Amino acid sequence: MALEVEAKFLHIDPQDISQKLEARGAEFLGEQLFSSTTFDFPGFPLDKKAAWIRLRKEGDRVKLAYKQRLARLKSWELNRRTSTSVRPRKCMSSPASAIRIL
Repeated sequence: MALEVEAKFLHIDPQDISQKLEARGAEFLGEQLFSSTTFDFPGFPLDKKAAWIRLRKEGDRVKLAYKQRLARLKSWELNRRTSTSVRPRKCMSSPASAIRIL
């Protein structure tokens, strides 16, 4: 399983950040919308372990992930994550189906 560090940058000026990135050679490639669905079981056993199963659709790609929070501070968190790509037709509607794929 991979470790993932997620940071949130609060109270920033997005236009200022864009200008600074472009000044350093970065190029804006566009925006992409995604949808996420999270799953748990009756009684919420995953939530009690700060864990969740997530199905995320990004354009034509669909990824299934199991994530568990290991630490959380004000603006960042450390998660353990394992994920796999799935075919859109195999999008499941229950956590049990997701567990079988993972």
